[in-house]
Amino acid sequence: MRNRVITAFLLLFIAIFVIYHGQLPMFLWVLFVGSSCAYELIQMAKKNNIKPYSVVIYTLVTAAIASAYLPMTKAFWLSPFALVIAISILLLSMIELWQKKLFFSQNRVAMTARIAVFVSFTSSYVYLLRDGKEGILHILFCLLIIWSTDVLALLGGRMFGKTPLSPISPNKTREGSLIGLIGSVIISWVYILVVFTYFDIQMNFLLYTGFAIVVSLVAQIGDLHESLVKRRMNVKDSSNILPGHGGIYDRADSTLFVMPLVFYLLNY
Repeated sequence: MRNRVITAFLLLFIAIFVIYHGQLPMFLWVLFVGSSCAYELIQMAKKNNIKPYSVVIYTLVTAAIASAYLPMTKAFWLSPFALVIAISILLLSMIELWQKKLFFSQNRVAMTARIAVFVSFTSSYVYLLRDGKEGILHILFCLLIIWSTDVLALLGGRMFGKTPLSPISPNKTREGSLIGLIGSVIISWVYILVVFTYFDIQMNFLLYTGFAIVVSLVAQIGDLHESLVKRRMNVKDSSNILPGHGGIYDRADSTLFVMPLVFYLLNY
């Protein structure tokens, strides 16, 4: 528990630092997270006797995140093409949860494409959301909901959980999920009323309440989908790089799902 708490505070410090400074520190952090997630997924695949083309994956992930950072290529992410791919990833992931199976993971080429597209078209939006209008406030809004959903769902499940949420992750309960959703929305109201009011940001309270509900639900989908990936890859954690937490992908799973959706909700 001690290692878990220390690691959590360290991650929180890094997150606040890079979000506050934005630009190059944020780009480097997103590149690190994206590359780490790609690495962990590659290693999971190798444990299942599938060897993705690592160089191809790292090249595409780096190029995608760099295109979000560089002014001359940033417009790509507002194109209908990028929107369709991002939505397709979310829909495909939900179908995989429904079917309890992973698509495009049977051979080397399929796994390469799966990892490259998933990581490229999720991690890049973390930088894009921070770089947008009121980026600091919006990305902190999302992270606050993601983290509060996770913590409250865990505590609520331990205290009141009786009904399993999904056989994919037996420890998660419907009661915990609901408590996480309701609690995170209440916390988002405090954030909206205090932070947005302090910075005199004009916003629609009902609209941002809707955002909070969507973020909490999608965060739980992302977390559940990562559980499906690990179960099908026969691993407990994506890696052991973070003491008490597992791997980078274990911590970033919900964020990778949430950021693309929020980015397009704010820009379309």
